[in-house]
Amino acid sequence: MEKKRITKKIQYQPLKLTKMERMRKLCSDNASIFSCPICRGSIQITQQGDLLCENNHCFNIARKGYINFMNATHESFYDKELFASRGRVFKNGFYQPVAEELVKTIKSYEELWNKESFNILDIGCGEGYYLDWIGKDFSSARCFGIDLSKEAIKAATLHEKEKILAIADLTKLPFRNRTFHILLNILTPANYEEFSRIQKKQGIFIKVSPGKQYLKEIRERFCYKDYNEERVVEYSKGNMEILEERRVYYKKPLTKEDWKDFLYMTPLTAHKQEERIRQIDFPEKEITIDLNLVVGRLKGRKR
Repeated sequence: MEKKRITKKIQYQPLKLTKMERMRKLCSDNASIFSCPICRGSIQITQQGDLLCENNHCFNIARKGYINFMNATHESFYDKELFASRGRVFKNGFYQPVAEELVKTIKSYEELWNKESFNILDIGCGEGYYLDWIGKDFSSARCFGIDLSKEAIKAATLHEKEKILAIADLTKLPFRNRTFHILLNILTPANYEEFSRIQKKQGIFIKVSPGKQYLKEIRERFCYKDYNEERVVEYSKGNMEILEERRVYYKKPLTKEDWKDFLYMTPLTAHKQEERIRQIDFPEKEITIDLNLVVGRLKGRKR
């Protein structure tokens, strides 16, 4: 009796790309968006996976999966521990209403996102919380995030949403003119002339800045009662055609651990001695989030 030959079908699993390899592919697919921050020359991706401009300025992709457009180390008080605290604050939902408000705002500009793809850049993206949240709601979004802090960008690479992340200076953005449909600038400095350069003609700029009562529980303890939020808002308005503005205000209950994370994560206490921060009691049962959200189209350049 003839024996039947039993053959096993071997299934080969595709090799999983590393973060560096994924970033190289993303950069290659989007090379036309970049320009050299030094000379404004066009950029190509080399066989080695670096970004090289036509005038031979070269920028590396790190193993962690981000681009470094800075040719010098930038000293910052934004260290690994600060971003660990911020990560816990975000994870515990303290800024979820802000993220939801951003998604709601973007959805109201359907002409920008209801297409095969659209480009969105978060300038000063930190650990990428808002960009990740928005990216999950808009599958056609090509997401970009830049920050001057290396620790911030390294933290941002841990999110699942595919995005291009870079260490870069907001005064010398590594992108071509009129590239982005939506620009985000959340609780971080602005350079309106440079932002205007990269915004598409009918694109929008979303600026989020602290309101008068933002983190007032911390401000009052560290003598920041004279914060002038109106000056920031008026300066923003002077650089854009205003489309809408609103206030995002709410209070959230917090634990002792939350309170410590807020103390460590905010620039309000960054220059204070760590020992003094540790000695602060936990008198607060809630924290105040008060933010001004302004949407507009940037001025500053002929379009």
